[in-house]
Amino acid sequence: YKVNHRYLGVNIPKGLTPKKTEDVLNVVSCSNVIPLKRIHLIAEMLEALDFPVVWKHIGGGPLIAELEEQCAAFPPHIKCKFLGRVDIVNKVYLENHCDVFIHVSETEGGVPVSVMDSLSCGIPVLGCNAGGLAEMITKETGKLLPIDFDMEEARTFLSEVYFGTRKYSRKRIKAYCEEKFASEINYNRFADFIANYPSTQSGRSFQ
Repeated sequence: YKVNHRYLGVNIPKGLTPKKTEDVLNVVSCSNVIPLKRIHLIAEMLEALDFPVVWKHIGGGPLIAELEEQCAAFPPHIKCKFLGRVDIVNKVYLENHCDVFIHVSETEGGVPVSVMDSLSCGIPVLGCNAGGLAEMITKETGKLLPIDFDMEEARTFLSEVYFGTRKYSRKRIKAYCEEKFASEINYNRFADFIANYPSTQSGRSFQ
C-alpha cells in the first residue's frame, strides 16, 4: 500500500489582526479547557511576567472554574478574559490586536484548526511540538517548544515579543498560511490528486 497525506485547511479571512496600539502584550488561546490542553500552564507562564499582559481565552470546559480561580490570584498588571465558545473565532483576532497565540496541548491528531486560524490572521504562535505543530511553526511564524518545556524559555520568548527584540511580519505569517493551509486551494488539490491518481491492480492509495 502507498500512503499519501494532504492538509485540509481553513478559510483565509480578509485582513490581519490590527496593529499594536497599547503598551501591553495581548495573548490569545483557543481550546477546550480539559486536562490534555494544559491551559493552566499558560496561566503559570503569564503570572510571572513583569509587564502588562491581557490574555483572552476562547473556549470552555470542565476545568474552567479551576482556571478562573487560578487567574484570580494574578497580579494587577496581568489580566485575563474568558470569552467562552465563539462561533467565528477569526472575528476575535481581526477585531482585537493579538501579539501571540499560545498552544500548549500535550497531544494533537494533526494540524490544529485553532493554530491555522491564528496564522491566517497574521498572529505568531508559541506552541508545543505535538501532532503537526512542527509543520506549522517556523522561524517566521513563531517558536516551537518541547512538550515538557521550560517555563523560563517560554517567558523569555514572550518578553522578547513585548519589548520588540523579536519581531514578526503579520503579512508573511498570513502568506505562509495561505500557501500551506488555505482550504479552498487544498481541497481542489486533493480533488485533482484523486481524479488523476492511476488505478492499478498492485495496490491502492489511502488518504
